[in-house]
Amino acid sequence: MSKIDHLKEKNTIWCFLAGPSTSPTTTAKALDKRLFDIEWLQQQGLVTGAPKAGRGNTIFFSVDGTELVLREYLRGGLVRYFNPRYYVWKGLQQTRAFRELHMLSCCVSKSLPVSVGYACKIERRGLFYVASLITHKLDGVTLADQLAKNDSNVPKQLWQNIGKTIARFHKEGIWHADLNAHNILIDSDHVEVSLIDFDRARELVPMAAAMKSNIARLHRSLLKEAGKGGYSFDAEGWASLLQAYRECV
Repeated sequence: MSKIDHLKEKNTIWCFLAGPSTSPTTTAKALDKRLFDIEWLQQQGLVTGAPKAGRGNTIFFSVDGTELVLREYLRGGLVRYFNPRYYVWKGLQQTRAFRELHMLSCCVSKSLPVSVGYACKIERRGLFYVASLITHKLDGVTLADQLAKNDSNVPKQLWQNIGKTIARFHKEGIWHADLNAHNILIDSDHVEVSLIDFDRARELVPMAAAMKSNIARLHRSLLKEAGKGGYSFDAEGWASLLQAYRECV
């Protein structure tokens, strides 16, 4: 697993991966702090888009042919209505951004299909902090988007590959905190499956209860999206996913 180095200026800390997990390799001199400035990225014409779903806190941009993703950490639930951006400071290693960068590095070291982490920025504001993270962009579409545009023709093999991919993470003790249809990415050939958004993900000793709750969360996500009218819930596809998952864990 790669070492996480950091730079500090006044109340701001930039953390970045040093070693084989980053491509291109990030160094203190190569780390361009302006990449965390959305206005600067827009002025330079580097912004290439944004996800179709989400809280509006993520953009895609390109630098010298490298496709990257910038995501600002925003609160969820009812808290977001009166405190959308601030988190309580408990030390650098307890920040959401540092922990996610560390988790991505851990996943890469285990050869798990995730986006490669690049760097994160944490800005202290008194007893609180705000943060953002840059990762390398993966090509593909989310499972939610794939189902919405072509749910009747999602092949059985794809459902099986999703089940096998989740099993790989669970066998390595990686627990995705928000396993849903929007955080499962499928490549253009509908073969390779990756997981994205590792905010609050944890390393756990593989336990049946934790694995079951993770799978149940995905099931609820699929039912919820189907209930919105985006697509029809594919019971046979879900059965194929479960069978493949159980055969691999």
